[in-house]
Amino acid sequence: MLINKVQQSFFVYSQNQRNEFGQFVKNVVPWNKGKKNPYTQEVLERMSEAKKGKRFLPEYEFKTGQIPWNKGLKHLLKPNKTSFQKGRILSAEIEERRINNLREKILIRPKLDINEDLGYVLGSIYGDGCVIKNNRSYKVVLEVTDKKFAMNFFASLIKIGLNPNISIIKPAPSSLGKKLKYRVQASSLIFGKWFKDLSLEKLKDFINTQEGMMGYLRGFYEAEGNLYIRKKYKTPYVHISNTNKIFIDMVKNLGEKLHIKFNIYGPYKNSGHLSENAKPVYRASTSSIEDGYKFLRTIKPNIKNGDDGYGKVR
Repeated sequence: MLINKVQQSFFVYSQNQRNEFGQFVKNVVPWNKGKKNPYTQEVLERMSEAKKGKRFLPEYEFKTGQIPWNKGLKHLLKPNKTSFQKGRILSAEIEERRINNLREKILIRPKLDINEDLGYVLGSIYGDGCVIKNNRSYKVVLEVTDKKFAMNFFASLIKIGLNPNISIIKPAPSSLGKKLKYRVQASSLIFGKWFKDLSLEKLKDFINTQEGMMGYLRGFYEAEGNLYIRKKYKTPYVHISNTNKIFIDMVKNLGEKLHIKFNIYGPYKNSGHLSENAKPVYRASTSSIEDGYKFLRTIKPNIKNGDDGYGKVR
């Protein structure tokens, strides 16, 4: 009994000490001492995987299961400025070279040879997407209101070897009539550098191939195109618009290779932009009913194909 009373008194004393001075007080028993599995099974698994160097966020550009590039490296980015230093301080040039060498070993390497999925990604980016610099890497971003288009872009990024993620953006409460937006993004230093070095001549060489042409036209049409159905005869006309006339001329040239005739119209005032200095819009339109049918049969777009109820009646 005496021992129990002493233990109880010490416990009360310890609790008061901890409440007053904090957790780390001499003779204060840690809250989790002797307890097994204080965390949930999910947390324990995440901690275990983290020790192995695995990433949980899908937008990272590192290979699954790879150890972090800076694990075990001392003073690689920020030298220790205290009087007591450990390890060797390297020059800025050596640090940068080591960082680049390490990153090159563990970065995901996308498939940048000519293929239809890469052509689709390029067409979508030149239409509605972008590639932006993000710290030491690049981000491929597409933000659209069409869920199917977003999912198609998401799937093509995976097929070329990237690791994208998709998120839903809700409109502001004050925005009447606004739709949900779907944002697809993937991080890739290698793809970003390749895309920034992709000149107009290299792009033309790429899309002049059969696979590159089909994928590029499908992506560019799904991003910038519209399908109009004549009300009386139910016949399709395809229109593709963009502020860059070079891309519109490329559509016309690619159409000629596929024996599909496009007419170029414009420039028109950019009614979709509030700025008075907005770039004018140019449009490529199929010149006949047969050209409209042939374009849809040849390119086989996933959306704006008449079967999804998208076609606008005029």
